[in-house]
Amino acid sequence: MRDENKTRHSCKYAKKQEILLNYYCDYVKPGGVLVYSVCSLFEKETIGVVEPFLKKNKEFKWCVFKNPINQQKVNGSLWIWPQEYDCDGMYIAKLFRSKNSF
Repeated sequence: MRDENKTRHSCKYAKKQEILLNYYCDYVKPGGVLVYSVCSLFEKETIGVVEPFLKKNKEFKWCVFKNPINQQKVNGSLWIWPQEYDCDGMYIAKLFRSKNSF
């Protein structure tokens, strides 16, 4: 029963996050950056939101950034695992909007 509640919770919030990402992407200027970050490690709420967004919005691409904890280079998305960093888990994706997208 507990796993079923987690799955239901994950699906509910993933849909809301998808709606927010698609709404706010219109406010990113060409050449601008969009950061998607959630305090969740569920695949449905992380890469499961970002990958369909990228397929639908071809003007956005993964953007390299530094891991905020250890400053290592990250190729577009990062899971921060509690067992690795002794902190709450989270997911971060950084997306670049191409300059000629309008």
